[in-house]
Amino acid sequence: MLNSRTTLLAGVAIAGTMAVAPALAQQSKDTLRLATREHFSSLDYYHDPGSETGQFVRHMYGWLLIYDERKRKFVPELAKSWKRINQTTLEFELRDDVIYHTGNKFTAEDVRHTIHYLIGPKLKIRFKGRYKWIKEVQVINPHKIRIVSRKPFSTDLHTLAYRIYFYDSRVHKELKNKKDYGRLSASTTGVYKAVSIDRNKGFLVERFEPAVGKWLHRPAPIKRIQTVPIPDPQAQLAAIMTGAVDVVRNIDADQMRDLKRNPEIKLTPVRAKQIIYIVLDALGRSKVKAFKDKRVRQAFFKAIPREALRKIVVPAVEIADLPKSICFDANVACDPSTNVLGYDPEGAKKLLAEAGYANGIDFPMITSSTVTATAHAVAGELRKVGLRAQVQAGPRYMTTKRRAKGEASTYFASYPTFGQPTTTNLMNFFFAGNRNYNGDPAIKKARKMGATEFDLAKRTAIYRKAMDLVNSENYIYAFSELPVVFGHRKNVVAKPNPTTIMDLHIGDWSWK
Repeated sequence: MLNSRTTLLAGVAIAGTMAVAPALAQQSKDTLRLATREHFSSLDYYHDPGSETGQFVRHMYGWLLIYDERKRKFVPELAKSWKRINQTTLEFELRDDVIYHTGNKFTAEDVRHTIHYLIGPKLKIRFKGRYKWIKEVQVINPHKIRIVSRKPFSTDLHTLAYRIYFYDSRVHKELKNKKDYGRLSASTTGVYKAVSIDRNKGFLVERFEPAVGKWLHRPAPIKRIQTVPIPDPQAQLAAIMTGAVDVVRNIDADQMRDLKRNPEIKLTPVRAKQIIYIVLDALGRSKVKAFKDKRVRQAFFKAIPREALRKIVVPAVEIADLPKSICFDANVACDPSTNVLGYDPEGAKKLLAEAGYANGIDFPMITSSTVTATAHAVAGELRKVGLRAQVQAGPRYMTTKRRAKGEASTYFASYPTFGQPTTTNLMNFFFAGNRNYNGDPAIKKARKMGATEFDLAKRTAIYRKAMDLVNSENYIYAFSELPVVFGHRKNVVAKPNPTTIMDLHIGDWSWK
């Protein structure tokens, strides 16, 4: 595989030196070409969730408020102000000077309609659980609403800031198929508007001048952003080097080393707070029951030289944090007092022998495509102590289905913890429903208590016990932060977003 990559790069490196003119031509048109891998057909995250969709959604749609991840405080957006009436009721004063791309004015009815659509019993979407905490939206007047929850929910503001944006209700109500909103008519309040939407040709969005300057955290320096669908990573690499695209996302460690040799390409890593993790089947849901034994799980942890492997397989490892448990210090209410077990291969062999597995164990390791190279590297180390993992990689939609069915004796993947940067969200992600592979009652209790505890110090203490249990019982191995690395032509520059550290969105790019 290395030889094929080298051959490919040798060819495109020559072409890359002749690609300056096409790249500059795009700059003169003020159109940035952004390569995408995911197969998505809509600019509506509710119906088509994905990390690449998210790059557009944050700058196109509007939220009541956002969370400034740098200053750790909430900032108004569509709402001018808000207050907590009680533990189940939030009141918002809305701006009266915001319009959708259709020219319709943003009002309280848009908030009510969108949220009631999301929580309605007929709607079937993947992340329905993100919205079911809301009981109703009460319209006080055209610019004042109350959001009432079914029960106290300590991270309600964070959930509103990261998970709920608003439709143009007058447009949405007229659609026979509501899924068409992001495919045919993505009317939003943001600084970019949809011009054309095609799952095969990509999306074209254009700066919406009436919205520019309303929100300092929503810059729009480039007029047009055009996606170029290129599912294959090597084809993306060729495209950026030949000037066929201006930006590619999710550059891996090998690609970083290759691209550094090209003077026409620049690399921008982002501290995304994305965690690489391995879930072990402590509950015995899969066919392989060995991981029910704590000694086997300990052996697994001890077999991984975490710090040494990170230097090889994690891109931009110099900015990647080493998590103590399944959250980062930057996550709200994250403060574990313990760490994962250290590297001890001889100790791992001894534990396996004590557990009755002196001859080792064969098991599948279901692996998300985002961390395939890392999974192979870890599997190589595990084999040295007798843990013979067969890496079974696939696209995320396929691996999550297998995990949901209980097939994952080990599950290797990554998760963007700043998709909503609360430990409450992480507790739900790792321990709710079919994602739970440990069934620990103490963790279940902590998850329930933390979700209703509004005092941050007390909530942090609750989650600390859960994070420490993850380590002491060896349920989930926290491997490393995975930075998001962008490759881009040298005439393009990424400016850090004013409020987020998670990723770069379409409005964060500009011409040099």
